[in-house]
Amino acid sequence: MKNFILFAAALLLITGMQAQEEKPAELSLKRKFELSPALSLQLIRGKGYESMTMLSVPVRGIYFFNDHFGLGNEVLATITEDDYGVIFAGRTEYCFSPAGYTLPFISAGAGFSNGAFPVDRTAAKIYSTPLAVVFIGTGVKSLLNNSMLFRFDLQFRHFSGNDGNYSLFSDSDPVKIRVGYLECTFGVSILL
Repeated sequence: MKNFILFAAALLLITGMQAQEEKPAELSLKRKFELSPALSLQLIRGKGYESMTMLSVPVRGIYFFNDHFGLGNEVLATITEDDYGVIFAGRTEYCFSPAGYTLPFISAGAGFSNGAFPVDRTAAKIYSTPLAVVFIGTGVKSLLNNSMLFRFDLQFRHFSGNDGNYSLFSDSDPVKIRVGYLECTFGVSILL
């Protein structure tokens, strides 16, 4: 937790210093590639199961065909106290017209994962096949300088899949996973 706070403070300090060096110009995403690392810390508590702390580190790459529409991919690593999960997903993003130095957007995507979080970590290890994941989200980017934006987004992720040990000759039914969770991420978008 302490390292996360220090990293977030350093990230904000560096981006703030960059923002003071250059005066933001009119924002145009047309034919630009956006690289966007971010962080999300989640503290999960619930009645009947132990609490869990998760750190998610998504890295997104999006190519914008015009000022509004972009396609790309995302790799997201989720780390808990004693386990990890990885999501590989394709994504699309639609940015609305800028309002001053802010840029609201919506996003959606789909991919696969080697685990669903938050689920019981012991139960998650029995799955030998990847789980499908779909997500939708919204957020806002704030222009820091001509090539850097601060990013905040809120996404709903839904995982689904079956136990990989299921076969036609088995007497048991497959174990099904259906899990969804809401995630807030903060990060920086770099326009290349």
